Amino acid sequence: MRKLCVWTLANPHLAALAALALALPAQAGWDEALARLRSTDPAGAVQEFRPLAERGDARAQFALGLLLEEGLGAARDAAAAVAWYRKAAEQDHADAQLNLALAYDRGAGVAPDPVQALAWYRRAAEQGDVHAFYGLGRLYELGRGVAADARTAAQWYRQAATQGLAVAQYRLGTLLENGIGLARDEAAAALWYRQAAERGDADAQNALGVLLAQGRGGPRDDAAALDWYRQAAAQDHAPAQFNLALLLDRRRDGSADGAEVLAWYRRAAARGHAAALNNLGVAYRTGQGVTADLVMALALYELSAQADGAPANPASANRRQLLAVLTGTEVAQARALAQRMRDPQLGLIAVQERHDAQATAALTAQAGKSGPPSRH
Repeated sequence: MRKLCVWTLANPHLAALAALALALPAQAGWDEALARLRSTDPAGAVQEFRPLAERGDARAQFALGLLLEEGLGAARDAAAAVAWYRKAAEQDHADAQLNLALAYDRGAGVAPDPVQALAWYRRAAEQGDVHAFYGLGRLYELGRGVAADARTAAQWYRQAATQGLAVAQYRLGTLLENGIGLARDEAAAALWYRQAAERGDADAQNALGVLLAQGRGGPRDDAAALDWYRQAAAQDHAPAQFNLALLLDRRRDGSADGAEVLAWYRRAAARGHAAALNNLGVAYRTGQGVTADLVMALALYELSAQADGAPANPASANRRQLLAVLTGTEVAQARALAQRMRDPQLGLIAVQERHDAQATAALTAQAGKSGPPSRH
């Protein structure tokens, strides 16, 4: 009977619900409900599951809760879903216990309550639920509902990791890399990151790339680091997109593709990555891969400083340098440009491309005149 937890749930729901049929003998109404799902009639399935649930069938209670949570066959109703999960969970239905824990953990359909989340994760874990192992590890690591205890968190993560749960493998690797709750062991961290990365976990792919690029936990291997960064970047993982651009930019053999570097910085910047915004600003200020444009550079520095106001972010100093040389009109233009790039309806990349095209057209037109070129 695996697995209907909300963090792994994906359509089609039929396959997951059909797995429940293997847990208990056939029962009147149950097969009819599954048949409704097979015929893409979730509303009919809700009608079939409801009387079973009301008669106390834990499978049906869980299935009805799931359909209500997902808004399949009935209006989405997270509170009603929680009520049905609770009924099934009290009958020791492990998947319902897990989803009830998640509801308390996230405040979905019920007020957030990490103590209750911890209790229901524990009950599901007692039945061997791998996702509950991870949930317990997360609460212990964060100190939610229980005193923070990184060693205990690592123990729960390890139980989930050894059963192949990628997110737990990644978290265990993070604790090992940083020596939190466990002795620092970058080689062991790399092994866990690799297992998670091979399962497609973008965080792990990026983390493994970092270790390979820095020669930590094993020999330095830029080519392998690039490959893992690319896999994570393809999943829109902003830190990996930034790391990919940075490593491409710093390649010692001089084979870096400036257009590709700029493209990855842009994709990371579009997701609000502060360092990518700053580096993109540097590119516009110095004319690396783009036409030099101090107004665009200032706009990007503004966005970077807003995303990360820490003193270590060089965007603040870069911003002050440009404020000292640009006119009041140019500063106003830069701030208006930053505002447009923040607008999710417009998008940073689209705004930049439109601005670049306009700037190029202006330069081309001006080149045909005898006057001096524009500063932008």
